[in-house]
Parts: sequence; C-alpha cells; structure tokens
Amino acid sequence: MGFKSMAAPMYSKKLRRLIRPQIRLNPLSLLHLATEKAPLRRIQPPSSSSSSSSPHRLTTEIADILRTSDDDTWRANEHLNQLLFSNFPPLSSHHFLQIARQLGNSTSALKFFHHLRASSPPPEPTSLSSTFQAVFELASREPDSANRVLDLLSSSKEFSVPLTISSAITLIRGLGRAKMADEAMRVYNELDSDARDTCVRNAIVGSLMGCSRIRDALQVLDEMLQPDSASSPNGITADIVFAGLLRKEADGRSVGDEEIVQLFWKFGERGVFPDSVVITQIITMLCSHGKSDKGWKVLHAVMKSDVPVEAPPCNALLTWLARGGEVEKMNLLMKEMKEKGITPNAVTFGIVINSLCKTSRLDQALAVLEKIKQGDDGVMVKPDVVIYNTVINGLCKAGRQDEGLALMERMESEGQCVPNTVTYNCLIDGFCKAGELDKAQELFVSMSEKGFNRIFELSML
Repeated sequence: MGFKSMAAPMYSKKLRRLIRPQIRLNPLSLLHLATEKAPLRRIQPPSSSSSSSSPHRLTTEIADILRTSDDDTWRANEHLNQLLFSNFPPLSSHHFLQIARQLGNSTSALKFFHHLRASSPPPEPTSLSSTFQAVFELASREPDSANRVLDLLSSSKEFSVPLTISSAITLIRGLGRAKMADEAMRVYNELDSDARDTCVRNAIVGSLMGCSRIRDALQVLDEMLQPDSASSPNGITADIVFAGLLRKEADGRSVGDEEIVQLFWKFGERGVFPDSVVITQIITMLCSHGKSDKGWKVLHAVMKSDVPVEAPPCNALLTWLARGGEVEKMNLLMKEMKEKGITPNAVTFGIVINSLCKTSRLDQALAVLEKIKQGDDGVMVKPDVVIYNTVINGLCKAGRQDEGLALMERMESEGQCVPNTVTYNCLIDGFCKAGELDKAQELFVSMSEKGFNRIFELSML
C-alpha cells in the first residue's frame, strides 16, 4: 500500500512527518548539482564604513582621508582603497562626484581622478566622467578659471573621458563669463546632437547673449523653436533670450521691437512665456516707443494663458495708459485684473489715483483711497505716503487745501503712515497760493519741529 492510501489517524503527526515521501531527483540533475560552479561574488569584508553606513558618511570619510594624506600614499592605503573599490554595493558615479567636490580645489580633485583611473580595474567610465565633472566645477570657481578649464578640457580629451551634461554646461557658462564666445561654441559644437538638450542650449544662448553675439544666439534658438526639435525652449530660455535682447548696453544689438514681439509670439505658441520681470520690461519698451497697443496685446496674451500673472506687468501698462489719458482702457484693465484674480498692489492704486487727480476727479480719487483702506472687493492695500501725497497735492492744486490738511491729520491719527517733507511742501504751497499765510507759517513751524528739511525759506512766506 502506498503512502497516500494510509489512513491518517493510524499515525502520530511526528511519524507522518518522518514517512512523508521525498522529492525524487533525476540522476542527471544530481550530476549537474555536483559539477556546477558556484557563481563568483564580491564578499564585503568587515569595515567600519560598510554598507550599513549612510552614503553621506561614507563619501565624507573617503574625502577626509584624501584631504589629510599625501596623494603619493593613496595607492598604498589599504583602508582607503577598500572603501573606494571593495564596497558592496559598489560606489556609484554620484558618490565619486560627491567625494571629488569635497576636496575643495581642482588640483586635488584631478589627483583623485588619476588615482581612480590608475586602479585595476578602474571604475566605470561614467564614474570617471562624474569625477572629472567635479574637477571642472571646482576649476570654474578658481582664479583664471577660463584658461584653467580649457586646459582641463584638453586633458579630458587626452584621457578619453566623455563630458557629462553638467560638465558641458559648466564649461560653456564659464567661457561665456570670460567673453570667450568662440571657445564656448567649440565646446557646444563638439557635443553629440543627443547631448545638446534644452539645458545645454540655454547655456550657450546665455553665453552668446552675454558676449553680444545676438545673431548666433538667435540661430541656436531657431533650432529649438523648430516643430520637430527634441530640445524645446522653456521658461528659462525665454528669460535668457528676452533679458539679452532688452539689455540696452549690449554691443552690436541688431534686433528691433518688431522682431522681439515676433519672438514673443513664437514662444507663446508653445505655451512658454518669460517671467513677470521680463514681461514688464517688454511692455515698458513697447509703450515707451509709442506702441502701447502692442503692449496691450502682449499682456493679454499672457493673461489668456495658464501662466500666473502678477501686478507689475499690469502696472507697466496702466502707467502708459494713464500718460495717454486712456481712462476707459485703464478701467477695463482693472476689471480684467479682478476677473483673472490678479491682485493689485499699492503701485497699481497709486497709478489709478494719480491719474484721477491729474484729470481733476478728486472725489473719485478719495473714494478709491477709502476703498483700498477698507478692503472693499476683497482687496486691502495699506496706502503709502506716495499715495497720500498724490491726493493731498491734487486737493491743494484744486484750492481744497483744508481737505488736504485734514487728510494729513487723519493719516497720522489712523497710523497709516507718517507724512514727509513732500507732504508738508504740498500743503504749505497750497495755503500760500490761497493767501492763507498764517496756516502756511504754522505748518512750516510744525515741519521744522518734527525735524523735516526746510525746503521753503521764511522770506517766501
């Protein structure tokens, strides 16, 4: 009777375990087990800095040994080489990069690279490239960095060490700062096309812009803007390009307003826009050249996108609309800002109030001032002394100097802000022109007692 037909109750649990049938092995399987070699694997020897230590502690310990010992002793230092080459898992390229960075100068980092390269077997090529990346980074912060990195570039070619993306960016930026545009372009052109990603292209565009090689920079940009480009521009690209084009002191600038606007539209078609500062500069440039209509289109293109819009670009356009007396457009823009959730600031309301005062709509200016103080429409802005001075000056010029004085007194009592010399000068001038010299004299004395500079002479009163 086989084991399977035995009744279970006839045996104890212990006996059933003893008589359980075992797996039968084929004789060929036994032969295979007997003749198969055990796979080779590196055994991690006992070490105070084994894999149980954090990567940061390990790289720090190695860097400390390298810094505190002469490079002639590194090869014979068993503990150092055990940490470098006998760890399990082995050190990665990132670890070698961190170690070299901690050495503090390019000379020491280069010696470390040679130590790795001379080991047997040497680390993976990626690890050598990462180590050399640290050499480039350290050299770029040292005196005469441009010539130093060029020498190191020649050495990397001699040792057949491929550049990492970060190394290429470091080289291009460093050479650009040294105004070595040709050398920066040579580094860029020697890279494989796959290596010329958006970050690398941004670096070369920035370097060329900084060297006033505007047309060369725009040629690289044109490649990025192609529909089939694998290195599409991003917000950083836009900031670099427009900041370079708008820089007035750039020698050899040969790009007009229309070309800048066209570039803006090309970026916009890809949903890419520069930051708020650059957009403000573009609008200011266009408006200052009598093209506020184009400034209006630029701002609204950004407002229609998913890019968050801040107050400064709106303020730039409001300023020029106010100068042109385009009140309806100002009101429309303020309405659109509210609809888009763009929060106005003190500058915004200062522009609006100044425009109202200059067009003799003082009651509206006073209403806006009270509105922002009370936080109507969910927007509360603390008026600054410039806003108060604008209203007070408008009141005084309109012969309503008593209201201006009352506004200054309310400004002080409410603790909104402190009057300054301009505040007093507006009021003194207003009372003088109204023939109320006694009040002007009182203000002059009060002004002096509070330590403000005397702009008016007593003889003028």
